[in-house]
Amino acid sequence: MLTPPILGPQSYFAFNFLKHESLHYSTGVNLLVLPATAKTYGPEERLIGAKELMRHRSTKDGVWVAIDGEVWDVTQFLERHAVGPKPLLTHSGSDISSVFHKLHPRPDTLERVEPFLTRVGRFDSEELA
Repeated sequence: MLTPPILGPQSYFAFNFLKHESLHYSTGVNLLVLPATAKTYGPEERLIGAKELMRHRSTKDGVWVAIDGEVWDVTQFLERHAVGPKPLLTHSGSDISSVFHKLHPRPDTLERVEPFLTRVGRFDSEELA
């Protein structure tokens, strides 16, 4: 059995995800160097409003999306997305929950790609745009 060149529980998961999902990447061995996933749930949690979310629609400012009340920076995932960066760039800066679940019906899809995303905070859907 092949083993990934990095350590930790996410490493094994990411390696098996990439090995079995038949996704195509061109980055070679460095592909398995994963960004840290920020998970903070508490009083210091950052609330992201619609206005701030809309400011993150490019690789220069970061590509952010909201899914199920959480804001994710997907910039590092753009080239790894199975169909390329265009869908993420098209819907960036917005709440993509409905389109995400329509196109990704598996309930564990977000969990499977989470090692490649950075959680920014919680989406404040009550804030007026």
